[in-house]
Amino acid sequence: MSDEYDRFVQIVNDLRGEGIFTSRLVPLTHQAEPYDHLQSLVESCGFRMSPLQEIGRELANAILVSLLHRDLAYDHLCMPVELASRTADMLLTHFNTDDRYFTNAQFQRKDVAEPASLLVQISGWNPLTESTFDSGVVCIGSELGGIYWFQDED
Repeated sequence: MSDEYDRFVQIVNDLRGEGIFTSRLVPLTHQAEPYDHLQSLVESCGFRMSPLQEIGRELANAILVSLLHRDLAYDHLCMPVELASRTADMLLTHFNTDDRYFTNAQFQRKDVAEPASLLVQISGWNPLTESTFDSGVVCIGSELGGIYWFQDED
């Protein structure tokens, strides 16, 4: 990744306080089943493979906005929802609508008066890390794989 991208990841981590944000983009240089790319990408971050469910791009975006906006442990504000929305859009610019998106958790729509109507909250998950809470989105495109993962401690 570029120095600029590394700085961006550091800024997100600084805004999240105690939490950890992991982001990795990897060229997919060989033909393989999406699951093989998925497992390789997850394990390249030092995470363990757990059951992941396929989701649509709209839910992937809502998950990223929500996890950028507030932490998993105490629902503390990490960044304003407008900034979280722009950041999620930027992260997903590398992927198309017909690419594949995965997460480790079940989410439900948040019933709050936030400016973004797509905020979701986690309701259960299969951990990929040793952290108390972890979730995010893994993207598999035709030529690029990406992982955007959030970890928080209780």
